[in-house]
Parts: sequence; C-alpha cells; structure tokens
Amino acid sequence: CNEDLEEEVIFCHEKLSTEWLPQGSVMTVTYDYGSTTTLFLKVVKTRPTAVQRGLQYLTSSEEATNNNPSKQEEDMKAVPAHKLPKDQQIDTHFPHLSNIVVGKYVPVLQRKQGSMEDPHDSSGSRIGSIGFGKSACVRDEKNAPFLFMEGRTLCNDVLFCPTVIEPNELLQVAEQAWTPRDPDHDPDKLKQYRFDGIVRLLAPSDDDELYQMLEENQRHDYGFESKALIYRLSSSPSSSSRNISNKSASFDFQAVFPKTYGMLTNQKFRWFQYKKGVLHVICGRGVGHKHRDFEHKQVLKRWTYKFESFHELLCAVEASWIWNGTELTADMFLPQFDSDLGPSHPGPTQPFSLGTTEKCVMISQPCNQLKKLVTALAITEDKEGKTILYSGHDDGTLAKWSLEDNIQLWSKQIYIDGTNDSCRSPSVWGVNDTMGVAGIVIRPVGKSKKNHCI
Repeated sequence: CNEDLEEEVIFCHEKLSTEWLPQGSVMTVTYDYGSTTTLFLKVVKTRPTAVQRGLQYLTSSEEATNNNPSKQEEDMKAVPAHKLPKDQQIDTHFPHLSNIVVGKYVPVLQRKQGSMEDPHDSSGSRIGSIGFGKSACVRDEKNAPFLFMEGRTLCNDVLFCPTVIEPNELLQVAEQAWTPRDPDHDPDKLKQYRFDGIVRLLAPSDDDELYQMLEENQRHDYGFESKALIYRLSSSPSSSSRNISNKSASFDFQAVFPKTYGMLTNQKFRWFQYKKGVLHVICGRGVGHKHRDFEHKQVLKRWTYKFESFHELLCAVEASWIWNGTELTADMFLPQFDSDLGPSHPGPTQPFSLGTTEKCVMISQPCNQLKKLVTALAITEDKEGKTILYSGHDDGTLAKWSLEDNIQLWSKQIYIDGTNDSCRSPSVWGVNDTMGVAGIVIRPVGKSKKNHCI
C-alpha cells in the first residue's frame, strides 16, 4: 500500500475484511481503463467472525506451505528428471535458451578473440517475463500464442511464437534464435540494434502460409531502432540459409517431462509463466490485453524458489500438475477452464455467394503486393432499369459497374492515393490501416427515382 495515499484507499491486491466494510456499508470503486468508471457497491452480507478467521488461518497456512523453499525444493527433487546426469539435462542440449530463461545474459553477436569483455555480461537478466504453453486462442485456431519472452521493461517482446509448435521442434528453433551470430557474417547488421530492439519470431516447419506472412511483415520496419528475425526448421535441404537445418535433437522433451509435454500438446489452455523470479503454473485462458495475465483461481502452484537452471524450472513445472489435491492428467476435463477453447475474438467468416465464380464481376486487382481493398459499395438502377454498382477503394478511386453487362463503365480518382503511405503496412494478422472512400450515398435527382447522384 502506498503510504503517500489516504488510508481509505484500498488497492485491488488488498484483501477486504469486515473491519473495513461492515454489513450495510457502501464502497465506491473507481477505475480508469481509457475512460473513468465509478461503481457503488453495497455490502449485503458478511461471514461470521469465527468462520472468517478460520478461513484466514487455512489460507495463510496453505500459502506458507506452498511458499516454503524447503518444501518446494523437496517437491522439485521428487521429479524423476531431477536425478538425470548433467549431460542428459535440457541445459546441455539448449545452452543459450537455458541461460536466457534463468536470467543470464546472452549476447547477440559472438565475441571475437582478444576483444574486451562485454559490459552487458554482468548487467543481470534482460528478460522480464517468459510464458510457455497455449495461453490464448485469439482470431482462429492457428492464432494461439505458444511462447513469448518480454524484455526487462515488459514493454515489448524479444521472442514470440504465434502458434502451437511441437515442443521438441520449438526448443530447437528457440535455441537457434538465441545463438549468438558471427559478427563477420551478419547480413542483418544486428550490431546497430539494442538488445530489446530485436524480436525473434518462431514459425512451425509445416506452415508455409504463416512463414510467408511473417516474411511479408519483416519487409516493413517494425519501428524505430527495431528489427524482426524469423526462425523455423528447414523443411527441405534446398531452403534458404536463414532457415535452420532439420536435424533430430537428441533431447526428448516427452521422455524427460512426460506430464508437462502432455499438457502442452493437449490443445487446452495449460501454460506456465516465469516473471521476475516467480513461477506460476496455470490452467485456463490468459486474461488482459495480451492474454498474459491470470486470476488467482487459475494458478495450480506458485514457486518462489531460486532456480539455478532451466532443467530445475521444468522439474518444478512437472511437479505442479495437481488440481484440488488430485493429479491432473492431459485428458482431464476441467469445466471452468475447458468448456470454451475457441477463439476469444474470432475473425470474419468467408461470405456466402449467390452466384458462380465464372459470373462474378472483378472489382479488385492486386496492387503493389497488397490487394486493392474495396472500402465501400452502393447499388441502384439507371434510367434503362439496369442494375448499377458503385465501388469505392482504399486507393481513392470510385468505379461504376454494370452488373447485367458485367463490365466497368468508368473509374475515377477522387481522393489522393495513400496506399503507399509508410503507416499502411501488413502486420501478422492483416492490414493495419485503410484509406480511400469511406462510404457511398445515392440520392435521387428530381421526381424520377431513376435519376440519381452519388
């Protein structure tokens, strides 16, 4: 609680008690999320003091047990994978990824022999938050973020995987993404970018559509002093050098961490987050603007243990799949979290068609690798009773069509073409901005309905 504020102000993370809010009292809650909203809540019922104290005792006892470092270490060491020799642990197979997870600095470029020590080596972790597992399903089934790493300030991603990838493949791609480059072979000139100005985008080897979409996005600047890099396993020997050679890794995630592997691949919302030294193992869809927050009821277990390696962290995750005292299995259905696994913000469906492709009138043509978007439509009849269609486009043109004759009558530039403006660029999910004709209104001229103006 901030001591500079009045004592009556209770923050959202504070527990409310009957001492502050007796029965019948009114509480005013004000919050600001774009616009200020005020709620007036009246306390209609309170628990008896004895019951409340009992619940507080049980809650505090449970939290004390879960947060006990000795108990957490005991649970972690009980996982069979914890007893594996060092050469069989995940850190040996993916050293750079493991270092970045536990807060060690990994340089962008390799250090040359004889060069001075990198001043960033002792500057602490450059990662603020890591999330691994399906935490959301946004536009469609493919749009399900599976791995993210945020910079130290939590303002931007330094690594992002926008879709579910088989864990063994994902580990290989992520390791390559964090492997320092040879400074003599650096076509992207990464030396000029800040550490948190580089975002590594991961794509599955069998999804060419997503890879091409990420490549298209890469051609446009991500912003001032920022750079996007794309990584995936190569699907063929003839692939470009930017792709990773498809070599089978000797580390088997499923064999070492079978419970966690099952949770990550069961198509449900099972994930974990490591943020500022605290690990949460979570069930259910992420909440918040980026779907990376969660509610208390979603947490299976909270760890404050200081992990020395990525292997230790995954052992802790492996020991956390317990729900209400029962071991959680991959096929177990939790109604409060698994009833709705579909998109939270589904994209538009394909429009229905009342005709055939051969009889369709083409009113849009490719333009500068981006489609010439149709931004407005209006339909009417001319003097001869023929059906006329007017189409407005994002390049500022207005076109007139005869649907019965299947021809374009004319096309006029009525606004400046802004499609090449720098702020109009395709993102991972589509076009950010559209310009041009925003709407078309047809008005009758005189008493005749056949004469009109637009």
